[in-house]
Amino acid sequence: MQFGFCYIPDYYESLHGSYSAWYRRLLHEWGTADALGYDALWIAEHRLAGYGFCSTPVVAQAIADRTERIRIGTAVSLITQRHPVLAAEDWATVDLLSNGRLNFGIGRGILAYDFAAVGVPSSESRERFQEAWEVIRRLWSEKQVTHNGKYWSFEDHTLGPRPLQQPTPPVYVACIATPESYQWAGENGCHLMVAPFLLKSTAQQAEYLDLYRESLTKAGHDVRDFQILGNYHLALFEDEQQSEQVDGHIFQYLNFLNSVQTNQKQHLDSKHYAAYESGETLWKDAQELRDNRAVVGTPQQCIDRIGELSSACGLTGWMFHINYGGVPHERVIDQMTLFAEEVMPTFKTIPQAKRPEIHVRRQSIPLSSAAPEFTTAARARRITELATSYTRSCVLFAANKLDLFTLIGKETKTSIDVGRQLGTNSRSIERLLDACTSLELLSKENGEYRLTAESREMLDRNSPNCIADWIAHWADMMMKGNWQHLAEHVQSGKPLDLDWSDFAFDSRRPSIQNWIDGMHQMAMAGHADILSTVEPLHGAATLLDVGGGPGTYSIVMCRHYPELQATILDSTEVSDVACEIVRREGLDERVHFRIGDFCTADLQETYDVIMLSNVLHMVDKPGAMAMLKNAHRHLSPQGVLLVQEWMVSDEGTDSTLSTLFNIHMLINPNGDLYRWDQLQQMIERAGFAVTKTLETGGVYDVLVAKKSQP
Repeated sequence: MQFGFCYIPDYYESLHGSYSAWYRRLLHEWGTADALGYDALWIAEHRLAGYGFCSTPVVAQAIADRTERIRIGTAVSLITQRHPVLAAEDWATVDLLSNGRLNFGIGRGILAYDFAAVGVPSSESRERFQEAWEVIRRLWSEKQVTHNGKYWSFEDHTLGPRPLQQPTPPVYVACIATPESYQWAGENGCHLMVAPFLLKSTAQQAEYLDLYRESLTKAGHDVRDFQILGNYHLALFEDEQQSEQVDGHIFQYLNFLNSVQTNQKQHLDSKHYAAYESGETLWKDAQELRDNRAVVGTPQQCIDRIGELSSACGLTGWMFHINYGGVPHERVIDQMTLFAEEVMPTFKTIPQAKRPEIHVRRQSIPLSSAAPEFTTAARARRITELATSYTRSCVLFAANKLDLFTLIGKETKTSIDVGRQLGTNSRSIERLLDACTSLELLSKENGEYRLTAESREMLDRNSPNCIADWIAHWADMMMKGNWQHLAEHVQSGKPLDLDWSDFAFDSRRPSIQNWIDGMHQMAMAGHADILSTVEPLHGAATLLDVGGGPGTYSIVMCRHYPELQATILDSTEVSDVACEIVRREGLDERVHFRIGDFCTADLQETYDVIMLSNVLHMVDKPGAMAMLKNAHRHLSPQGVLLVQEWMVSDEGTDSTLSTLFNIHMLINPNGDLYRWDQLQQMIERAGFAVTKTLETGGVYDVLVAKKSQP
């Protein structure tokens, strides 16, 4: 079950001070939600002063810059009220810069004031909504789009960049009390956001959700793949005596909605938004809202209420209003922490990767603090989780080696089913399946297991984005490599002389096959397509891919540039495996192989494009400089150099993957990682000028360079 917060806050200058101070507190709340392991933050777009946020892409990016894990959602983006090309550009960029964390919530809009402020008739909202989404969807998933619609038209437009999540980020449709909206969301395969507190009863909401599920099924979708998030106000306290404070905040919030502008109800077009006719009590009776249409109480009372509402409606997640009606910032932080500690664990296991230190409750945290205080118990728990994280990896490695994820596929299976298919003990398989469930790789209901959406995409070998071989490669490295001797490596300052026979370059060895196939999977699933955004290479006829491994980047470049011929320079053992990948992709007539040591080989010819594919970190600095100078000698005068590499920040601590890979380079022979400035200086010393950086959103980035002018 998902838990997050929906922010449609009401701002009072007399209470909150300046907008800058208010935003600073909001950013602190959002950072706290991320640290506590919540799933998503949702922000609302409105144009009334002091209500919601008018510039949601900017706010979303500010959240992304200050968080690491939490997903960032719109609740909703008013796609009816601006040109869809602009909306597609903004939100694609947010998804890219947030490393693929966007949840795109869309809706028609509910306030006539919002429509009037931008000169769009609210009566056109349904048609505009459907046309706008069609344009955005196509721009995100297609390379060249022509659209001739009722409200917008354009020809041959290519969006760049497109979202990191392809073909689109997860799409959520906001529905209240219009049956057609529920049907449309189901027919178009979208997740759902609902606001049951605006309806007459929970039973009415359940009827609408039945309509949504029916529409999903008729359209050929599996309803279990879709989220239904309920939007409720939350007020959590440890002692029931504190409940008196809740009414005042709810009253203030509802009074704000009623009084902002001269008469807020004049801005609700009830002819087109039936929900607000039935939601009239929102302005009349805060007590009724508190008692019947909110989640209010002690942790146990909230647990009971969440269970009751989930069962009644079939909700899969929650997006709580927690900052409303002047609730103090410190109180918001306290509620977030209390809920994470005492309510959330009842409904979900918070993975280690999402569960860092827990903030101290009931303590006012200075806004100037870089980070909240942490409890001793939380520190001990986090360190223990770090110490046992290897066991989590072993669970994934074992399940992947047994091919459990492909075996289950799109079905639901019991441990007996899986054990029978593997010819093994169902009791031991059940323990492994349960462990995978605790890591959110599987879900379990009534003794049956099914893949999560993430596992289905990443670990089922029938998925085009599967990275199972990459996981198998890391299992080889962790189980057979030098990591267990890390302390000795650090003491000696050099790799130990261990038996590396399992990793000898022989294409028949499973470890080498896993490595090469895994590199191909990771590139295709994560970042290979970024190469199509390189400044125009039309007219380039030849590409040399140095250390091209599986040939993925040559494949992508040749597909994007039909006139291009590619040559991959790599070892015999790697080329044996890569040749089959290229043949499988149908490009064996345009992608060729040269056998040689890519560190020292004479490149022989002149090329229009030379790509150094993650090879500089494999040699020492003099070796890397020699490779760059060799590339300079064999690049045509107007040619382009592409350098793809692992990077570390100036401090060397910003990315867990990069810092751990830096350790990997310590415990294995030769090589090193470089900072951005170091690599750029090396490229410039070799006679190039860096013209562009391509951030892939994955573990590697690409530097684009050309020969320096004399």
